Amino acid sequence: MHSEVVLVAGGSRGPDFSLVCCWPTNDGNATVSVGSTYNSYLTLNGLNNFTGAVSLATDLPLPTSISPSKVLFSASNGTNVQAGITISVPGGASPGTYAGKLTGTSGSLAHSIGLTVRVVSSTPDFIIGANQTFLQISQGSSHEVTVTVTSVNGFASGLNLTTAVFPSSLTGLLATVKPANVTLHPGGTASSTLTIATGSTTQTGYYNVTVTGSFQLSLTGPSIFHTVVVNVLVTTNASVTNTGSQAALVPAIQTRLD
Repeated sequence: MHSEVVLVAGGSRGPDFSLVCCWPTNDGNATVSVGSTYNSYLTLNGLNNFTGAVSLATDLPLPTSISPSKVLFSASNGTNVQAGITISVPGGASPGTYAGKLTGTSGSLAHSIGLTVRVVSSTPDFIIGANQTFLQISQGSSHEVTVTVTSVNGFASGLNLTTAVFPSSLTGLLATVKPANVTLHPGGTASSTLTIATGSTTQTGYYNVTVTGSFQLSLTGPSIFHTVVVNVLVTTNASVTNTGSQAALVPAIQTRLD
């Protein structure tokens, strides 16, 4: 259950912020296999014209990192800011539930949300990654990224790939993935091409393009999904080039059994 503890003194309704974790469920829960890594992102929402820096920290009893650990709200970046979160489950970890808090602090303002990680034994699964996780492209251009899914522990099934762009407003940045359906065999891999395109009037700035691979266990059963995020900076510089990957293959960002 997602809960938020407000640690702010006083009862005024001045500038403030809230936070939720982690995409896409935003309920503070995650399921991760022993020996796996969970990558996702949290969202901070500015309230009542909030501006300033928010420092992020967690006391989750598993190796966890947040990047950036300090985010900045300004009039130019709107009311939503994101930060990545990575939770590693060592190979020798015991299956069970691990609970902690994620806290954002800005001066006298502090808010915390609960984080609960359910660690399960290794089961057939898959991971998804991209050969580039950061792109800088100019208005009116496009770029292709290779998305790769890999079978883990004998996983074999067809997967559906979908895309999402944040901010989701009509900014003119388009993301498509082809083929949108791939098949994995035990121990194998499959690839798809993510095309990110901008128009001449696409708003400059930072975007997150999320590719989700999903598998439905049955018509009424739980689903397994993993995501990878490609960060995109749109500029007006027509000479922008992308020289290669900053991460060869990014581990699965989200695993969930509903």
